[in-house]
Amino acid sequence: MSLEISTRPFVLSDLSRVIELENASFEIDAFSETTFTGYYHKHPRFFVVAETAGVIVGYMIAYPISAEQGLVVSIAVDPTYRRKGVGKILAGIAIDRLKEFGMKQIELRVRIINVEGYHFWKGLGFVVDKAIPNFYSDGGEALQMVKRVSETSSYVRFSAESSPDMGDKDLYTPVSGQANELSDTLIKELGDV
Repeated sequence: MSLEISTRPFVLSDLSRVIELENASFEIDAFSETTFTGYYHKHPRFFVVAETAGVIVGYMIAYPISAEQGLVVSIAVDPTYRRKGVGKILAGIAIDRLKEFGMKQIELRVRIINVEGYHFWKGLGFVVDKAIPNFYSDGGEALQMVKRVSETSSYVRFSAESSPDMGDKDLYTPVSGQANELSDTLIKELGDV
């Protein structure tokens, strides 16, 4: 039996469920109600929830950060619905929405110890651009991953869619030379998913 997933824009009445998903997905640095409402008011077209049988099982937030560059801020999926295509649907919608607005490159940050997240984004064609030391409030390091996007749609059809400051550019430390080889080495040290 296949899982039927539908997507729609986030509305404020979704907030309590989205916060539940956030807390189940991110032990450290979970977004607050204020952060979510800020994204909703500033980037409503880029805040989407995924549902099955009327229950919200995931969300995504993204937005343009320059004339040609977009940012995937967050995607979270209910642990019960992971590995069922929900995250891929949401990522596809994020990429397509950003492309609709003329984005040529999309970036995101993933905590360096989030092995599952790293493999998820790598599987969607994102590559490590650089490491960002002390990116998270607890001093944790992030990997900045990027993807150049083409004109073709990336939306995955599946049956089973003031901004916070991302830090000063001068705080970013480029990963020398072979960024993806370095990230693969770091991920192997942490163990495969």
